[in-house]
Amino acid sequence: MLLISSFGLVYLEAFSPNTIWANALSYIPFFTSEMMLVRIGLGLVAWWEIVVTIGIMLAAIAAGAWFSARAYRLGVLLYGQRPGLKQLMKMVLTK
Repeated sequence: MLLISSFGLVYLEAFSPNTIWANALSYIPFFTSEMMLVRIGLGLVAWWEIVVTIGIMLAAIAAGAWFSARAYRLGVLLYGQRPGLKQLMKMVLTK
């Protein structure tokens, strides 16, 4: 849903590209792929902003992979049971 909502926000950004919310959303990983492409296309992005967003996206991918691996391990250990959110967070964050 977040990726789909970013498509709608792209149209708003195209009409007002220099707003604070457009700049802020272009650094949030779910919105970066569409928002930065529009800003790059309009020529409003410095080179260092592209490097920063790539770094943020790589960190978000690594964190998502780490969290998914831990959650998968928990799912294998608790086969047949439905873990609650509290139990899931406890198992993911502890070794």
